[in-house]
Amino acid sequence: MAILTSIAALALALMAQVDATPARVPLAPSLEVWLDADGGADLPRALEHSADFRPHSRVGIPNFGFGPEQVWARLALANPGSQPLRRWLDFDQAVVDRATVWQRRDGVVVSQSVQGRDLPIALRTLPRPTYAFAVDLPPHSRTELYVHVASQNERHLPLTLYDHIELTRHDLGRSGALGLLLGILLVMALYNLVLYAMVRSRAHLAYAAYVLAMVWWLSLLDGSLPLVFGLDAPPGRWAYALPATLAFASATVFARDILELDSSNPRLAKIMRFLGVLCATTPLLLPLMSWLQFNQWAGAMIPLILVASMTAGVVRVRQGHRPARLFTLGYSLFFVATLLMALTTNGVLPWHASPLLLHMGVAGEALVFSVALAQATRDKNLAIERLHQAGRRFVPFEFLRLLGRPSLPEVAASDRIEREMTVLFADLRGFTTLSEHLAPAEVMALVNAFNAAVEPAIRAHGGFVDKFIGDAVMALFDRPEQAVAAAVQACADLRAHNTKAVPAGKPALTAGFGIHCGRLVLGTVGSPERLSCTVLGDSVNLASRVEGLSKVYGATVLVTEAVAQNLSNTALRQVDRAAVRGKLEATGLFEVLDALDPAVRDLRQATLAEFEAARLAYVAGEFAQAAEGFASVLRQCDAAGGDDAAARFLREQSLAQLAAPQEGWDGVTRHAVK
Repeated sequence: MAILTSIAALALALMAQVDATPARVPLAPSLEVWLDADGGADLPRALEHSADFRPHSRVGIPNFGFGPEQVWARLALANPGSQPLRRWLDFDQAVVDRATVWQRRDGVVVSQSVQGRDLPIALRTLPRPTYAFAVDLPPHSRTELYVHVASQNERHLPLTLYDHIELTRHDLGRSGALGLLLGILLVMALYNLVLYAMVRSRAHLAYAAYVLAMVWWLSLLDGSLPLVFGLDAPPGRWAYALPATLAFASATVFARDILELDSSNPRLAKIMRFLGVLCATTPLLLPLMSWLQFNQWAGAMIPLILVASMTAGVVRVRQGHRPARLFTLGYSLFFVATLLMALTTNGVLPWHASPLLLHMGVAGEALVFSVALAQATRDKNLAIERLHQAGRRFVPFEFLRLLGRPSLPEVAASDRIEREMTVLFADLRGFTTLSEHLAPAEVMALVNAFNAAVEPAIRAHGGFVDKFIGDAVMALFDRPEQAVAAAVQACADLRAHNTKAVPAGKPALTAGFGIHCGRLVLGTVGSPERLSCTVLGDSVNLASRVEGLSKVYGATVLVTEAVAQNLSNTALRQVDRAAVRGKLEATGLFEVLDALDPAVRDLRQATLAEFEAARLAYVAGEFAQAAEGFASVLRQCDAAGGDDAAARFLREQSLAQLAAPQEGWDGVTRHAVK
């Protein structure tokens, strides 16, 4: 026994001694530590085991992670000066269950103080998130400090000795940093709650739930929440478990939504859903296990969620999902911070991470996540805009405007409006013959080339394409002069296309246009499941028939009398007065000379007077005179190397009337074909 007492006395004499006069003294390098496997917060017991204390030889702060052993540390503080000193022993860890500090001088205990998370805040010497123990050092004295830590959380010894001013500076800096980081998180959470209320996107709600739960959890971990609310009793274990599990359960929902896993990768979505449910139900295990076991379980589950989330993010990045890049970056920041915290709290790394490390990781992650949400929203808006633009390619929005509907979802089967409009039909000439000699792909390319040449001219003059009908185009205009100008430009564009883009030996693109104006009905037809926008009315039918007759009269652009009456400064030639198939009422038919090739137009102009005289004779029933007049026009065309299909057709009609006179001739040609 005497030998043991001597050994203990020698150990006490050799205890590491620290000069306490500087304003700030980190104590970790001078600590001697002992792990008490049997437990017991009893100073005499520690004194009996003086020989078992060993200097802290590892780099950094003593860190023993989770475990059942209780931790002891000791050192000696020296005041070599002639003035008494008051110093503060800062234990910079808010989650320690209970820390006890004894002060001994000359073998006598002069002070004992206990603080910790399990104890009321009123027991703390100073009102601060972490624990500060007052140490009074007389002049020329040597004071032994014994520190005992009993905790089912991580067991660290982040001990620093401060004077009052330096401790105040430390606390102000720490409080400012905590306020900034937690403030950022609260602002981001509230901002996304507002966004959720506006757009009803679950990703925003999951993000806000995640951040708010993190603020709750972090403010418990750093000790600020109990202090701010002035809790007399320490928070229960559930108060720590619930926000952590809620945060990571919300994180799995956020990952599923922002990465669109349910639609893009159902397997990963199931994994995230399973982890979320597992995390959310973890607090139910609290009554079944100790807090130490719960911490170890949660410490294993949280990294699993992080790894699963980052894996999902990487998979989506490889699939080209742009918000996944920011999502993965945000989780990388948090993963690094969490990994460092996990390695230090479990004692793998031999140092004590800053209490703000996790806060900084979460704040950085939250900021990046918010940008990722903005990116996802922007991409969705762009996708909607692309769908909107795609809809314009199938349903003319000018049509919707006329119906008074701003967008496709608002169109109903009963929508209709009646109004005066001009209808243009354009047809690719010789399409049937061309189809017989071309491959299907070539036929499709030919039709698309024709449509691409005609449609811009229609848009340029205020019209819009109602529909593409195989090798034909139907367009609508507000005024007749717009439709005629569009047809003239389209003819010029087709000639330019043939010159530049059609190789030698390939068929040129030629078209015939028929234009009429009158009242029609615009509306939707179909069923509630399938609708089509269309126009109906006699004016539409007549315009289609006129386009068909343009082949008969050899006219590139053929318009009705109703259209011609609205034109000025446009060269026209009346080719006939006719009744189309299925109609009794006749209309004048006019060829637009401005749409012709310049050489053909000049020839039409040169024979215009003689053609008009022959046409008037035809109308008057003087068929012999008419036939001779049209024959003269044809001879002039032959001499010039051209042709006049209208003159040829009317000459044939005149000769037919001479051979078999029609009773009651009224000057109207009645067509039996379309």
